[in-house]
Amino acid sequence: MERKHDHLNFSEFDVWIDVDGVKTPTYGVESKGEEGQTSCWIASAADKEFSISFCPQRSEENAYIARVLLDGHEAAHNIYPPIPNTGLTKTISARKTSATEQRNFVFGKLELTDDDSVPLDQSQHIGEIKVMIRRAKVLGFRPHAPPTHAVPDAERVHERSKKALSHQVKYGPEQKIVPKAQVGVTYVPLGDWMTFLFKYRPIEMLRANGIAPPLPSTSAKRPNTPESMPPPSEVKKRNSSTIKRELNDDSEDDELEDSDGKDMLSKERELLVELERVRKKQRAKMERARPKKKIKNEPTTHFTPGEVIDLT
Repeated sequence: MERKHDHLNFSEFDVWIDVDGVKTPTYGVESKGEEGQTSCWIASAADKEFSISFCPQRSEENAYIARVLLDGHEAAHNIYPPIPNTGLTKTISARKTSATEQRNFVFGKLELTDDDSVPLDQSQHIGEIKVMIRRAKVLGFRPHAPPTHAVPDAERVHERSKKALSHQVKYGPEQKIVPKAQVGVTYVPLGDWMTFLFKYRPIEMLRANGIAPPLPSTSAKRPNTPESMPPPSEVKKRNSSTIKRELNDDSEDDELEDSDGKDMLSKERELLVELERVRKKQRAKMERARPKKKIKNEPTTHFTPGEVIDLT
């Protein structure tokens, strides 16, 4: 049985997506080590919120930068300090529109248009959640004003676009947040970007294309496994009672069959008697309807012994 996965891993970083607070499974995982990229498919659901989480699997001596791009638009660009131990998870679930407000990430229904002014390749990055991580060395800190990020308008996709899409990223309503002190960081990047690409589609589409496994058949019978079978004593007891019940059922059936046989024989005799009576009545009727023939009386001749009769 194929092992179920729920995250991407590359260069000792785990990255995953939560939908409605639940870690979503990954399908069709592919890694391109030479390009520093790993990718997979995940199931999306309209009007469901989602978040992106990442966690280093080793202690980090250096800081690391994380960029999040949703449908090709940057939604976050943060730098995190060195991590002295593993297991410290960072999560991004919203786009900050001001120091006191944010809008959560949401899967929404795709907006289609027949406007020919919209390019057919407009949807090139729709259906993608891209996380980019890069290690960095912090050089210093500086004052930094809280950033303000405008939420991009939902893109419209031409209905003749060849890309099979049903959902796109949208944003929830404004939510108040507690402002946090922020500082600017001067850093030097170390190494290349690591890219984690999540391609999202409805689960029905993933199943139809053989990317996600089909639903289990409800008509399939459960095999008798050691865990599912009752203990031998219970089987023996159950078999004994079953045999007795079947024997009793058979004897009752025999009695019913005997009783039914006698009734059928009696009815058959009655029918034969009635049939014979009808036949006799019909024959009598036919005899009465038939015309009677007159018999001509011939003169009586007597043969006397020794008399010769002329036969010419």
